[in-house]
Amino acid sequence: MSVDSSAITRIAHSERGQKLFVTFRAGTYTYFDVPREVYEAFMAAPSKGAFFNHQVRDRYDFKTPQTWAAQREARLAARYVSMRPRRPAPRP
Repeated sequence: MSVDSSAITRIAHSERGQKLFVTFRAGTYTYFDVPREVYEAFMAAPSKGAFFNHQVRDRYDFKTPQTWAAQREARLAARYVSMRPRRPAPRP
């Protein structure tokens, strides 16, 4: 859901995996094992940045946008290598 904040543009929560997605101008960070109640309090907070700094940052494990990008790049590279045609073995 889009939010009114100078630093944060979107906040979303996945109940299934208890993941909190916080999108900043630099990208989306994924925080793990975040209870639904924290998300609801975050959405209700008058200052999203202050809530994030005091209740989310440094309290939950997270992945940065660069980590996701690196993982995607590695998957694409692996797929490219596996798709290259193989040269037939030389005949004796």
